[in-house]
Amino acid sequence: MRRRVLTPLAILAGIVVVFVGMRHFCRARERRLRALFVGPYETSVTTEQVYYPRCSYDLEEYSRYAGGYPLPEAVPLPGKKPELRLKWVEEIEGVEAVTAATMPIEDRLRWRSVYRERIPSKSLQISYPPYGAVFPPNFCEPEVEWEDDVNDLWQVTVGVSGTSLKRSFITDERLWWFPRKLWMTLREKAMEGDIWVQVKGIRRTGRYGRKGGIQASPVVRLRISSDPVDDYVVYRLVAPQFQTLETPDTFIRDIRSFEVRPFLSARGKYCFSCHTFSSKAGAEGMMSIKVYFMAAEGAPPSALGLFDMSSGKGQKVKVPYPKGFTYMAWDSKGEKLAISVNQSFASSTPIIHETQELRFQSSDIAVYEPSEGVFRLLPGADLPEYVENFPSWSPDGRRLLFSRTRPGLSARLVKYDVYALDYNDGRGGTPVPVP
Repeated sequence: MRRRVLTPLAILAGIVVVFVGMRHFCRARERRLRALFVGPYETSVTTEQVYYPRCSYDLEEYSRYAGGYPLPEAVPLPGKKPELRLKWVEEIEGVEAVTAATMPIEDRLRWRSVYRERIPSKSLQISYPPYGAVFPPNFCEPEVEWEDDVNDLWQVTVGVSGTSLKRSFITDERLWWFPRKLWMTLREKAMEGDIWVQVKGIRRTGRYGRKGGIQASPVVRLRISSDPVDDYVVYRLVAPQFQTLETPDTFIRDIRSFEVRPFLSARGKYCFSCHTFSSKAGAEGMMSIKVYFMAAEGAPPSALGLFDMSSGKGQKVKVPYPKGFTYMAWDSKGEKLAISVNQSFASSTPIIHETQELRFQSSDIAVYEPSEGVFRLLPGADLPEYVENFPSWSPDGRRLLFSRTRPGLSARLVKYDVYALDYNDGRGGTPVPVP
């Protein structure tokens, strides 16, 4: 009987000894690695960012391309379709506006993508977060990334200006995440000053030796905003290259953590876009979304999807306008949905990696009230000589704000003015420019 009792105790004592020994070993190893970063160091000079050359294309080959996926609501460019004469035209001299009617065909390739791939720095530089970055107070712990072509062991030090708070961590990767508890402490302390981050690097020789001196990155400072953002982000996960026949799923992410959950499954049949919510709570109010049924033959039909977040019930609504619809906005009570309708635009198929040329030809704003099941164009936001787009309600739901411009302008040149319009129980009125 005594032996039966002593055996589990001996096993438990052995486990405790191993645990304490491993903990002591890890601490001793950490102290020896930290000692490698003690002493004078040389701070890298911040260098100007250098980029790889942009991609070049065989435009003659592209001009023979007859495939592609035209947007379901796109209208062809005016006039006969001439033979494609494609070229890059980077400058516009003496031209204030280019319309779909006057833009020559080669101007389809006027603007290359603004994206450029940056050449990594060979010296020790923090690449993320950028200097002066502002994080909302409800944002989960971020990462720190850096570039270093020389060293293989780094010490990340973080602190808050004007306080004694300072922590250091050792890593052999060029990537480090803020520990959750530390990030929460930094967020609270950052109300007193900026958070600062610096990375030191060395080249190791053997297990605990150092070859050469210590390099350090310039200090990067970031701030915590006093204003939170919405706790949830709803987004589509689209794999490049995007074409209009794709059916991406929609996900929801809690920005306070790393939790990602499926929100809407396309099931290989639907294309969801232009979703909006009446409430920021996440479990109440109304949601609306544009739905394409991609499994249909010919041009995919579209419909407006409505979903009651509280009851979990949804319905499909046919939009009674012959042209397309896109951007939507609920009032705060979820009783009125403003929606851009009567939309037509001209577009050209994008080249791989580059942007797609797009020009709105028409757009009006209608309001849908689920309680009545009726769409109404809003007088003052349905003028045929203007493109009215991007609606948004005032907090009390009495006024509608929207963007307005002349039709046919290239998306690269168009400039919108913002107008406010009284809803006036659907009677609208005269839009007033917002300074």
